[in-house]
Amino acid sequence: NPQETLSASVYRNIITIAQLLGEWVWMEDFINNFRQAVGEDTYIFNLARLRFLQKRYTQTVELLQNRQDRFGDVLMLLAAKSLQLKALYELFMLDTDGVSDYDDALETFIASFIALLQRRKKELLHHYVYYLNLTQKVRQLLTQQLSGRVKPRFLLALEQSVQKTTEIAEKAWLLEKIAAAKTTTR
Repeated sequence: NPQETLSASVYRNIITIAQLLGEWVWMEDFINNFRQAVGEDTYIFNLARLRFLQKRYTQTVELLQNRQDRFGDVLMLLAAKSLQLKALYELFMLDTDGVSDYDDALETFIASFIALLQRRKKELLHHYVYYLNLTQKVRQLLTQQLSGRVKPRFLLALEQSVQKTTEIAEKAWLLEKIAAAKTTTR
């Protein structure tokens, strides 16, 4: 019943199952129908997650922008930050003409994400390392792509480094982006 309270974890789990089944329409209906049953943060995060899965990256960023420090749950905050990082990276890669300054937005976002991690290091415990590694590896990949000459040896070394790193968030996504960079030049 959408009028009753629903725990954020149950809401997320139902959405994850819909995601795994590829039920995008049902997932969106559920997210919207049960909006009142969960807090605004949970609703916004899951809607942003759906928009990312739909490759609607601009909407993903817009939903998460200026909200992140409102996420009371530290794990949701980190998940939202990493989702925004991924969306900005995807926008950067889609902007082949360099018209929209997504490179600057992405560099600024990475710096602010790292600053947040450092400010809240004690509170984040072991999560700190996972997200710091993610931001550092994305920064390395971005720097290589912005140089204008993506070096295959560098990408291979980065890929091996990510594969060996056990403490890294969004590992599968990052390996996918490195593999894509090996086959395309920006």
